[in-house]
Amino acid sequence: MSSPDVSLEEHERIVEVWLQTLPQSCQEEITELKNADPAVVRSLTADFLQDTIRKYVFPKSAFKCKESRSDAWACPVLRDAFWGRDGLPKPFRTDLEKLHSEVPLARFLLLACVGMSLQTFCVSAQQRKLREGWNQEYRGTAPIAFEQALHWYEKNYDSRIHSGRAIAIIQSSGSGKSRLVDELSKKYPTFCVFFQTSKDATAGWPPGDPLALKFFNDLEEANITYIGHEEQIRAKEMAAAFLGALIGELADEWKVHLPMTQFYGHHGIPNTEARLEFFRRVHGRANRLLLDHKNVLNEERRWINELSLSPHDSERPEEEVKTHSPQWHRKLFSILCRGAFVQLGDILKGAGHSKFFLSLDRCTILGQAPAAGRTPLPRMTLVAMQRIIKAADYELGNHPVCFWFLLLDTSPSVITRFPSGLRSAFFRPIANLQPLPPFTHLGFNQLMDRMPRQKASDSFFLENLKFTGRPLWSTETSCEVLDTAKQKLFSSPVFDSHHMPHVLAAFAFRVCLAFVGNDAARDIASDAVDHHMCLLTSVIGTTLITQAPSEPILAIAAADALNVSHDGYDTALANLFEELHHQYPAHDPTDAGKLCARVLLCLARDRTTIQSNPGFVDSKTFPAKREKIHAIELAELLQTLLGGEDPSLGFTTEKEKALAQELLAFCRHKWVNFTHFIRLERHIDDLSTEELEHAWFFNAAIQCCHNQAVIDGGIVCYGGSLDEPFDRLNLFLIPYQTKARTRSTGAASRAGLGLDLTAPPILHPKHDGSGSERFKPPTIVLLMDLKSKSTSKENDKTRLELRAAHATTRWEGHADPARGETEPRNYFISVRGCSSAQYPVLKHFPQARKAILGVFATQPTSEWEAIDDVYLDEMCPLERLGEDKRGDEIPPDVDGGASC
Repeated sequence: MSSPDVSLEEHERIVEVWLQTLPQSCQEEITELKNADPAVVRSLTADFLQDTIRKYVFPKSAFKCKESRSDAWACPVLRDAFWGRDGLPKPFRTDLEKLHSEVPLARFLLLACVGMSLQTFCVSAQQRKLREGWNQEYRGTAPIAFEQALHWYEKNYDSRIHSGRAIAIIQSSGSGKSRLVDELSKKYPTFCVFFQTSKDATAGWPPGDPLALKFFNDLEEANITYIGHEEQIRAKEMAAAFLGALIGELADEWKVHLPMTQFYGHHGIPNTEARLEFFRRVHGRANRLLLDHKNVLNEERRWINELSLSPHDSERPEEEVKTHSPQWHRKLFSILCRGAFVQLGDILKGAGHSKFFLSLDRCTILGQAPAAGRTPLPRMTLVAMQRIIKAADYELGNHPVCFWFLLLDTSPSVITRFPSGLRSAFFRPIANLQPLPPFTHLGFNQLMDRMPRQKASDSFFLENLKFTGRPLWSTETSCEVLDTAKQKLFSSPVFDSHHMPHVLAAFAFRVCLAFVGNDAARDIASDAVDHHMCLLTSVIGTTLITQAPSEPILAIAAADALNVSHDGYDTALANLFEELHHQYPAHDPTDAGKLCARVLLCLARDRTTIQSNPGFVDSKTFPAKREKIHAIELAELLQTLLGGEDPSLGFTTEKEKALAQELLAFCRHKWVNFTHFIRLERHIDDLSTEELEHAWFFNAAIQCCHNQAVIDGGIVCYGGSLDEPFDRLNLFLIPYQTKARTRSTGAASRAGLGLDLTAPPILHPKHDGSGSERFKPPTIVLLMDLKSKSTSKENDKTRLELRAAHATTRWEGHADPARGETEPRNYFISVRGCSSAQYPVLKHFPQARKAILGVFATQPTSEWEAIDDVYLDEMCPLERLGEDKRGDEIPPDVDGGASC
């Protein structure tokens, strides 16, 4: 970022000086731009930006930097003025010509782009924005959930089983971990230490406590100067000294008659300086503890020094660790910590408290253990802190005040156990003990009631969508939230289509990637939570259960990043399918066909948007600047997906063309806005208007759960005016069914493939308010038979029919004659195959097309599947008998049919 908290005048002087340093070849261009007529100001500015500013301000090496670095830029303030944090150029403001005539050139360059306000890059303004977001009214059920979990922790904690009274609060960035602890401090005595390595005060809130981390860094640097091991301070000693000093200072100054939040306070409130002074005293006290007990500590670590001299093939190290390590930890706690903990505990007991929480926020910054080692480390690690926390069990077990430790982080490594072996003896949290289950339930969509829903078009604007998902987005302005989302999603300001974690992150939030529970999936899941915004929902044994939730802001960020470059999008898709199915055994192979279907629909949506708009997100809306996504007409979506340049959707006969035109006429003035898929966890027999409304305002298409009958998903459409008052009765669903396996069925079954495909009924409220009634409006139903290679006459690749569904499967979603219901005549589109011939949208993505075809090419052939089918039939005879009977009932002809 550019220099903090400086005035526009100061930035202007910086730019003026920089302009003068440019070579003589540039000075003529500067003069020409300075004296330009209004009619050519915009074009000259664009040329100057591309030919001069980019060359001298934005060197190619800077694009490769994972983090912005001031020393990579010749003029950082111009970089911030013309380029966003994603590395992409900002659009010019609409009054560029007027601005040029009113201000000097240097100021003109600083203010030339839309949304450019130097306060945006001012640290104090960023801090103020973050602080205001932090101080807004707390919403959500996380405190209640934590109270319930705390009751479980207190009831079930067993020192013989668990590795300390440490509760890990693990969740991806922006979920509200620190804010939950802040709420907790209003009820219980609580103190939080914020570890942070970044010096950027806007990197997160609350900002870090630099002196807390400085204590460990200073000792690590001092250890480097020691030639031998005898004088080196070990990680467990550092941890014990820090905890003893911290609790000792709290005990000395605790004001039990004041609300806990008055001392808990963090940066940005009146007692900030008092907090800094407090940590200065902690720093000094911890060093004095180590110095005062130097001789005792040297004696206690003698066994470690002897251990380092033993032969590498000796079994002694393992035995020594098992015998001495736990005893050493207890002695360290007794020497450096126990007195302070007892003192604070007595004070709290006198004030009527029974528990105390010490929160270590961003705790993995303390350091991770190495891959191998024989002796305790002379540098700090989180495992060392966890060992000392466990030692408190034995030394404080009988005290009436219970000390709980909260370990806050985005990384599941806080509670992940290492493999067994010599490494585990030192670096696993506690051998043969297990951590308490992590707390992950921090709430989601707490602010969505703030999202306007007066018009269908309210679902397009980022200033509305920022109230969905995690509360972080609500703290951003609409012009900043997209940049922030990309940075959070990719852990980088720039999306790299060749970097697999970026690709997985982008598509996880768009197309519901499904993983299986193995080691490869666990590694992906851990990285996804730590760096790519996936949510950790639970931990079962060594399995991490994660989810990329329906979060519109992240889905839009992913879509916008993918659509910046057509070639980049193609590369990302190719990498997704090639790596996922050939090198990553983590992906669920049974989801391959459904995944392809979701990708194809997103491709068609994106391609339709980009064909008629400069980008996926519109940042030039009028009369006010309101960033938004684009809705597209249903006819345009089908044209891109199936028709390409052919206005008849690829059909050739007159009858087929006529029906295709009827279909397109049906689609006109009906809208779709999906940016991603949401996976439903329940089986669908019907859909309420409330569910469809939620999907519409979250820009979500629907992916059904596993084993859902008849349909695999659907696209939510709106059949009314986008700018008139919203009417949920205008919502309907276009269901699709995916087939990615060729079964050896009879001719009747092949002819009837997809015959039962229909939309589930929509529950409309009754006019008298007494309940709801099922309604099945006419719609489009899409069969995506992706693996079919048949070209026989009776099994053509593409069919278009206008017909009512014929129930061949038991499903409550079919019309019920007993209720007087009938199936509507729907447009049935059956697409057999998965090439650009069937889906012309793939013509624009040659690498992706090849990779998608490769997915099905690596699956068993139809001959092998036929063998599998016989085996399945032998195991499930009743199912096959039912299929044969229903196949015999299929009518010989379907009315209104046309095929090509």
